[in-house]
Amino acid sequence: MMGKMILGIFLLLIAGMAFALPDYRVGIDSIFNSTGFMTIGIRTFNQGTNANSTSFTNDTYDSGQGVMHQVPPLAQSQSYSYYHNVTCTPGQWVALSAQADVWNNIGESNENNNFVNWATICPGAQQQPDLTVSALSVPTTMIVGRPYAGTVTTRNAGTGAAGGSTTNVQANGQFVANIQVLPLAPGATSTGSFQIQCSSVGRRQVLARADSTGMVSESNENNNLRTATVNCLNAPTNRTNETINISTMNIGGGSKNPYVAILNALGISLSDELLNAICMGR
Repeated sequence: MMGKMILGIFLLLIAGMAFALPDYRVGIDSIFNSTGFMTIGIRTFNQGTNANSTSFTNDTYDSGQGVMHQVPPLAQSQSYSYYHNVTCTPGQWVALSAQADVWNNIGESNENNNFVNWATICPGAQQQPDLTVSALSVPTTMIVGRPYAGTVTTRNAGTGAAGGSTTNVQANGQFVANIQVLPLAPGATSTGSFQIQCSSVGRRQVLARADSTGMVSESNENNNLRTATVNCLNAPTNRTNETINISTMNIGGGSKNPYVAILNALGISLSDELLNAICMGR
């Protein structure tokens, strides 16, 4: 009976020794955010019994090459932290993985809790481009059938750089031109020219749309349009060689100047005083 008790005590002591081991874990200790970078703290801590050996904790930032850090022997409940800076663009994700005792220098009661994955999104407003048509220039009056020059200016009103894009110009829904716009830094502009003409008499609405093909992801997709109105007219009648029969004109009409009556007959309104001033060089 005594022998069985001694054997039981011995087995309990052996079992206790098996469980009386260090147990290393790793975690994210602290994060300090600042413009353009993030400071990340990696903390290795021992939740088991005292460890007598140096170990190494490895961390990998955004699936890049791992960085090895030496950790001194840790007593029970003791921890060790180190810090490093990483680039942090507002609106983008940062991912990090870390593993304690990566070379298995420490005999642990649990070898399966040494690893951690962590991710966060960088704070602050994401820097995005915002393409607009800042100017659209066309003549206000155009003669039917004659080509005229127009210009359109595309501006990046956002906080991030914009890649190459296309600004489209239409008149009453009909294609006029596609203007190729090179990449634009925040605040930069690009001006392109085009030709436009009227096919018939009437008013035309000219419309320019920035990023018409949707190639650029923008902070505001609802401010890409700008419009202008054109009045299309027929060409005036050429009366240069027209013969005027003064004898058949009514040169009365209350005018004391026969030249005024002639001009009035041609549809040109001119007062006696103004005509006299022109004739007299005044």
